Amino acid sequence: MPPIPFQPSHKSPFKSTLSTSQQGRRRSDQTQALTGPATSQGHEGPPSSIDPALLNPDDWTLLAEGAKNLLLRYKGPSRFPFVHSSSTGTGDEARVALRIPKRDRGSSSSSSSSSTAAKKTDSEEDDGSLDALQWRRTVIEPLLAPLSMSSLLPPLFPVVVAGDEQRAKLRAFLDVMASRIEVLRKMERRKASGIDTGDQALDCIWATQDLSAGNHRGDVYAFEIKPKCGFRPQGKNLSDESRAPKTQHSRYKMHRILKQAKGGDKKPFSRQEWEGLFDPLDLFSGQSARVDRAIESLWSDWKQPSRTEERTNLCVFRNGVALQPEQLQQQQQQQHNVLFSHFRQIVKSAAVERVLKHLVELQHVFDQSDIEGVAKRWQEEIGTPFGVGTEHGPAAEVMRAASLAEYAEAVQRGLHRLSTPGGQPASGSSSTTATSLRQDIVDLLLSAMWKDCSLFLRSDEGSGELKVHLVDLDPKSIEKLRHWKQLDEDVVAAYKAWSESLAA
Repeated sequence: MPPIPFQPSHKSPFKSTLSTSQQGRRRSDQTQALTGPATSQGHEGPPSSIDPALLNPDDWTLLAEGAKNLLLRYKGPSRFPFVHSSSTGTGDEARVALRIPKRDRGSSSSSSSSSTAAKKTDSEEDDGSLDALQWRRTVIEPLLAPLSMSSLLPPLFPVVVAGDEQRAKLRAFLDVMASRIEVLRKMERRKASGIDTGDQALDCIWATQDLSAGNHRGDVYAFEIKPKCGFRPQGKNLSDESRAPKTQHSRYKMHRILKQAKGGDKKPFSRQEWEGLFDPLDLFSGQSARVDRAIESLWSDWKQPSRTEERTNLCVFRNGVALQPEQLQQQQQQQHNVLFSHFRQIVKSAAVERVLKHLVELQHVFDQSDIEGVAKRWQEEIGTPFGVGTEHGPAAEVMRAASLAEYAEAVQRGLHRLSTPGGQPASGSSSTTATSLRQDIVDLLLSAMWKDCSLFLRSDEGSGELKVHLVDLDPKSIEKLRHWKQLDEDVVAAYKAWSESLAA
């Protein structure tokens, strides 16, 4: 694809996280750290770990920030392990990004409980948190295995803290980075949280691939899509108030109405404007004309000057820098059309089509009842406010953090449903036993993860290679249940109020 000659701004770092944001505990003896630098020449594949002694603050800058973590991008000289050949053997160059845990302003540092954490065994869980590698191997990889796409998940490897000296070096590195990147962070993020340098947080730092970075072979274009929920719920578990809206329209488009209403001074959507919004149902449909419509609406919504980041489902990068729509609009129309055509061709590729088809199946098999059905069952069996735990009793048991073993059982339920026509257990099979409320909730947490993940499409112009990745595969907190139920009600109410106002 011809290069697009503009100078993008470096002031707006990549917003979304590129890897899992769960806090994982690991023992320092799980992996042997790399002990010295080397060139990336001839090295195949990512490193097994990162030695904190190799981290120089001058070589790093802010890449992205999410709710729980922020990412640091490597900008230093080309040397292993921070720059290495990809595991595909194509000669593609890969760069490292570090995922750093954050803590809320005013909260106590995680170092205060480090002595307790150090005494836990490998089988125990720390406040419901899950080790990132165990989560990937136990939950994510088995559910993506039917795709037979080994590169779908970016590599993930630890920054190993093997002793007091390494711990001190890592904390010193983070202290310097915390002060240097503050000016690059959004004001609301700066007020809410900062880098966590407590002992437990130091054991939760992981490295992954910077998927948006360029390389020496040519331009790299990357497109991050938030596809959202690709199906509508069945009406049997829905209330009379919500049944029609939720079975006729996509959740995402109705949610857009609520978000605009909360904007206060924004003019409500006209019917025509709303119909033109990105609809996940089109993207996941598998029908060429509808997919084209989704692609066009994604692109149109992204390039609107008045858009807000919170409602943008597409980010575009060139050689690691986020492209701004205003910059594209200053270029010749022909160059703009070339980039859009490239994006369209990638989204309609066979590889992306396969991933989207499997993704919506995963969303669906783990959401058999909708949040309304789960809440209704809660009331029937427990009778307390939905999603609110108690110190003792049934609510306390149902609302405890889900264990890795429970997720592993849920994975088997999901895989069985995937292998069954219609996604339902086969008659006479061992899976005909009704699921418990607890199992329904764990399933719902997994569905929410698949609905909220990102599709990252990396196009290497030098090699002509397209890589498809799924990122943001974080385990969802069970504490979100109450919020999800309230949000569901608010979305439906906002849509109905908007629809009635148009009819008035």
